[in-house]
Amino acid sequence: MIDAVRCPYCILDFEFRRMVAHVDARHICSKCGHTARPGDPEYECRCLHCRKLQSVSWNFSSKQRPAVRT
Repeated sequence: MIDAVRCPYCILDFEFRRMVAHVDARHICSKCGHTARPGDPEYECRCLHCRKLQSVSWNFSSKQRPAVRT
């Protein structure tokens, strides 16, 4: 039995919400629009949550870190 693909952002009852499988192998959350394509490590979701995380990650990695003095 294949485990259900679940949205990492939405909760229903006491579990993460199940995502709906589509013909093109994507799974989509019916609440927030998050998408996933299990088995494709290069797939990038473009939902609002993922774009915000990507923006924060990009801002953090682009800042110069101060030199560490020993």
